Amino acid sequence: MTDSRIASLQQACPGLKLKTDPADLEHYGRDWTRRWTPAPLAIALPATVEEVQAVMRWSAAEGVPVVPSGGRTGLSGGAVAANGELVLSLERMNKALAYDAGDRTLVVQAGMPLEAVHNAALDHGLIYPVDFAARGSCSIGGNIATNAGGIRRRAARTQQGPDQELQRR
Repeated sequence: MTDSRIASLQQACPGLKLKTDPADLEHYGRDWTRRWTPAPLAIALPATVEEVQAVMRWSAAEGVPVVPSGGRTGLSGGAVAANGELVLSLERMNKALAYDAGDRTLVVQAGMPLEAVHNAALDHGLIYPVDFAARGSCSIGGNIATNAGGIRRRAARTQQGPDQELQRR
């Protein structure tokens, strides 16, 4: 970690988990396109909204672009950091935060994998219908940010049991 900007980020957000190993930079700096060579400054892995805020304040003060990163399963280049950007991985922000039975809404963090969203919804008798083959690795934040719709939707489960599914067409 020889770049002084990394030291200033650690000062701005002391508890922030950072990765600078070349293998991590390559892994987190690309998406499934594999078209661009990754070259990020570092990988920031915040665990709280406050850490995200601190990273973004630092970014604005230092003039360092930020590339948000979830599962990096996209095919549009949106998660590629090829020019010294800071990758902001939301993978540690992966929890269900609240359920409102009256409104039948579930609040989750952006880094929650889509499959975990499906499971959390089912735990409350709900269905999140958007589905992808990458459900185990794509994140709900990335799905929403890219307006991803998927190639199909999950079938609703009936009240009769989890093994019987209602097909809606």
